[in-house]
Amino acid sequence: MGAGRVRFAVIVYAALAALATIGCALADRSAWHLERTSGPSRALSIPVALAIGAATGLASVALSRALAQRTSWGRSLTHELAQALLGLERRAVLWLAIASASGEELLFRGAVQAGLVDHGGAVQGVAIASVIFGLMHLPANRRLVPWTIMATAMGVVFGLLYLWTGEIVAPLAAHAIINYCNLHFLLDRSAVASDARDDDRRALPGSPGVGR
Repeated sequence: MGAGRVRFAVIVYAALAALATIGCALADRSAWHLERTSGPSRALSIPVALAIGAATGLASVALSRALAQRTSWGRSLTHELAQALLGLERRAVLWLAIASASGEELLFRGAVQAGLVDHGGAVQGVAIASVIFGLMHLPANRRLVPWTIMATAMGVVFGLLYLWTGEIVAPLAAHAIINYCNLHFLLDRSAVASDARDDDRRALPGSPGVGR
């Protein structure tokens, strides 16, 4: 993923955030918070929501690390995702994590889920929004299908965070932390795999540096 693709992705996510914000404003509601929040005032509910979101994000990262290390499908998924990130620069990770979390949470939780909850109730709203969120992570590579399933499950977690706190910053913080930590983790795995391939090539008979 080169710099050009990263810039394009950030622009797309910014457009999604703007679309969700404008759409909700036209519907006379906010994409950033529900009418009911977790505190007596938003001055209190926002930091509480941030703390809850950050804790959820860190717990999710710890779980994903365990799955990547202790399950065969987790190791396979980590390998496939690491290959997909070849060329991504580390300095782009922060911007990509924030942009993707902001765009997706404002759209799927702030706009889509909130609208579905208003019309069909909390269970239906969270379920449908989470399935749509998961399908948006449907890859062409069938070996990445577990990623789609995990995205759907995390959609439920993000949706419940939004309903519980009433603040979009809760799922947004969780989502951004997960993206940031997991992107760095995958880049580390990609670098290790690349170094191993280089060592294997240098070890081949006739390769530069061998037998000298």
